[in-house]
Amino acid sequence: MAQVSIRNLSKIYANKVSAVDNVNLGIERSEFVVLVGPSGCGKSTTLRMVAGLEEMTAGEIWIGDRLVNGVPAKDRNIAMVFQNYALYPHMNAYDNMAFALKLRKHTKSEIETRVKEAAEILGVTHLLTRKPRQLSGGERQRIALGRAIVRHPLVFLFDEPLSNLDAKMRVQMRTEIDKLHLKIKTTMIYVTHDQTEAMALGDRIAVMRHGKVQQFDEPLKVYDHPANKFVAGFIGSPPMNFMDGKLYKQNGALYFDAEDFKVKIPQSKYDKLVSYAGKKIFFGIRPECIFDRLFATNATEANTIPAVCDVLETMGANNFVYLVSGKHKFIAVFDASNKPAPGSNLDVVLDMEKGRFFDADTEETIT
Repeated sequence: MAQVSIRNLSKIYANKVSAVDNVNLGIERSEFVVLVGPSGCGKSTTLRMVAGLEEMTAGEIWIGDRLVNGVPAKDRNIAMVFQNYALYPHMNAYDNMAFALKLRKHTKSEIETRVKEAAEILGVTHLLTRKPRQLSGGERQRIALGRAIVRHPLVFLFDEPLSNLDAKMRVQMRTEIDKLHLKIKTTMIYVTHDQTEAMALGDRIAVMRHGKVQQFDEPLKVYDHPANKFVAGFIGSPPMNFMDGKLYKQNGALYFDAEDFKVKIPQSKYDKLVSYAGKKIFFGIRPECIFDRLFATNATEANTIPAVCDVLETMGANNFVYLVSGKHKFIAVFDASNKPAPGSNLDVVLDMEKGRFFDADTEETIT
């Protein structure tokens, strides 16, 4: 295992398109770091530069105490798991896992020991004689993981390894990868566009957009304290609701005015927001922080607004309630027993302590 240091990393293509723009990440030994973001944000390109599969334009990549700029991929002592498994169809699972070790001239006994150890960790010992066409998608992915494990690399790199699996298998394999990390304690860098995967797997997550890292922190800190409006909207399912409006002062208090309703700003946020009085601002609140007044324990006139139920989605343990209040559309997560009928009027309570405010120009988080 080794720490990975990515310093001022950039990738600019010949057409002057900047895929990665001055990325800086410090990844500790044995840490599981997830790069997450929408398609085209530069996460896979960053991973491929760490792997040595993509030439960098500028910056430095250190694996342990070794600068690997210009070092071929085969000499970086990393192992990569791809989205499409990349198994050799004419080889059985054992030979697929052993192939890289044979190329490196390991002894037959050492190869056998490593393959059997990896197979036991992944629970695929009974599959070693089968060829890829005889395996399910999840089984193929386990063999691809085993092929990486047997190399005993300093760093594991995962490039959206679960994208080809169905929803149930994705959850199962996500758990297997998490267990694998706990067992072998090797540094792992994982790329995904799925923020649920990122939140579930990462010790820390790096949220990327337009080639830049927007925030790099522990999952819950990113969720509870997003650096900007993009991060707040990208992390979370359902995503954070946003409303635009203005702040104004009245009788020593501060209010957010969304034209169709107004709510009072908590005293805990007053000092950071008072300078925005009279200015346009974005207000964000997560769906689980919106309650039906009939069931709320913290309802006041200052945090309650009128709304109409537009659509109700029954999700089992919860209901997703799509609401409209004037020009604003937003979503709330209610308990399964609370099923407002579409078209019905209700009063909803906003937990303003957990609300977030964003600068209208920079979209950076204010509080």
